[in-house]
Amino acid sequence: MSWISKLCVAALITGACNISYAEQAAETSLNELEKQFVEPPAKTKILKIIHNWPDAFEQQDSIREDLLRHKGFGGIVSNVHFDQYMESDVHWNAFYRAVTEAKKEGANLWLYDEKGYPSGNAGGLVLRKNPKWEAEGLLTYNRYYDKDQVVEFDIPPGKVLCALAIPMKGDIPDMENTINLTAGITDGKLKAFIHAGYTVTVITHDSLYEGTHAQANLYQHTPYINLLSKDATYEFARVTYENYAQRFGDDLGKYFESTFTDEPSLMSVFLHTMPYACLPWSDDFVKEFKTRCGYDITPLVPLLTLDSNGQGKIAKVKYDFWKTVGDLVAEYYFGQIQDFCAKYHIPSGGHLISEESMATHIPFYGNFFACIRRLDSPSMDCLTSIPPEVPWYVARLLSSAAELNDKRLVMSETSDHGQVYRPAGDNRPRITVTEDEIRGTLGRQIVAGVNRITSYYSWNGLTDQQIQELNDWTGRSILMTEGGNQVVDTAVLYPVESCWPRYIPSRTWANDSADVLAISGCYATVSDSLWRSGRDFTIIDSRAITDAAVT
Repeated sequence: MSWISKLCVAALITGACNISYAEQAAETSLNELEKQFVEPPAKTKILKIIHNWPDAFEQQDSIREDLLRHKGFGGIVSNVHFDQYMESDVHWNAFYRAVTEAKKEGANLWLYDEKGYPSGNAGGLVLRKNPKWEAEGLLTYNRYYDKDQVVEFDIPPGKVLCALAIPMKGDIPDMENTINLTAGITDGKLKAFIHAGYTVTVITHDSLYEGTHAQANLYQHTPYINLLSKDATYEFARVTYENYAQRFGDDLGKYFESTFTDEPSLMSVFLHTMPYACLPWSDDFVKEFKTRCGYDITPLVPLLTLDSNGQGKIAKVKYDFWKTVGDLVAEYYFGQIQDFCAKYHIPSGGHLISEESMATHIPFYGNFFACIRRLDSPSMDCLTSIPPEVPWYVARLLSSAAELNDKRLVMSETSDHGQVYRPAGDNRPRITVTEDEIRGTLGRQIVAGVNRITSYYSWNGLTDQQIQELNDWTGRSILMTEGGNQVVDTAVLYPVESCWPRYIPSRTWANDSADVLAISGCYATVSDSLWRSGRDFTIIDSRAITDAAVT
């Protein structure tokens, strides 16, 4: 049996487990439930996202009347105005008034934590305080040569850390007999004679911007913070939540059901093909790595670029590297936000990037599951409103993390983005989604554990009455499902530990890491097979296994 076949078997744990989540929602009498079914609670309906409340009170009142009364939305996701972000008393006063008036009218509110996205910059305030907190990484060039030849190529930008010719004995690198090629570097080019059977590895240290989500997102192209910097992530959490607490008091939960952080990441993924690959890094990483793993990673960094076949010293170094990365991101970004939210009595929530592919979870976060475990309200986004395309498996992943942590809130930011957004040069016709397609989209997620819907829907072609009916339908669906208690006898293992030793830095997404793509595909196949057979399951991480008790 191949290793990938064994992994497919290991990914499915069934019969030997009976997983039950004991936290119970407050009991509701049948009479009360009947009343709520007729008029669903605001929290169960769709929440409209508004990023910039107008300063004028009459405009605010008109927006609330339209959304809450005419269209039947349950509430609003919002933040202080993007203009002069965090620094305008006029906008702060307007936002406070908008929130308090909406609250008086029974709206359910969530607090968005950034000027646009990705979260982490605080509208530029973090990097303004210290530009050295910008995201950084290792840029890597790696190529095997099977015959003697003179090579000449552009090396990655940045400070050169190493340029080596590594003799390969089969699949095993001979690190004792490497050849230093740095003398052959001139004006950003490497020229050298390379013997057959050698792998050339060049690694530089530079900021991460070109080709990353910082440059390619749809809001603003600007440098981003380093999630491996404890100081940078602390400053983001501090400046964001202290500012809101200063205006609303220390009990933010009095006004908002949860916070909403949006697509933070390490930026160590290229969204279009580059001539080199990348790995996450920080100035403090070597020290943290040695503290946690007990050895110096500096001379072993070239091993991170090589294929380990999941075995030997390379696999060990890769495993330790990615575990450390995952632990630090979970602690520094998500953990520090969670700490500030606890201080101000509000659940921390939000969603990550590239939730659909486990392969990209590695370079974006190190350990995606560890990160969502640090969210009190783990969340997702759904950028399509065509039901067969809906990533129900992401909803199951996020709701599993909530269940493992005895949490209840699971949010999805849902829209028809894939049907209406067309970048320049894309001449495909826009698609107007129907009421039934919206119901199907939301229903697939609700069945998989989502119980809060926030919305960027365009609502093209729908009347106020149709939107109100959709809100009522959503409210009733969530009302009847969110109070349940999942009991399953099947668990699917999130196999991140199998990916770490096999991950190879990639020039675009995770496309150069074939073994990790295979593991990701196996994991998806197991989940999809269970879904199609109508068998409910939960997704667990290794921590759930080690924390489990046999009864």
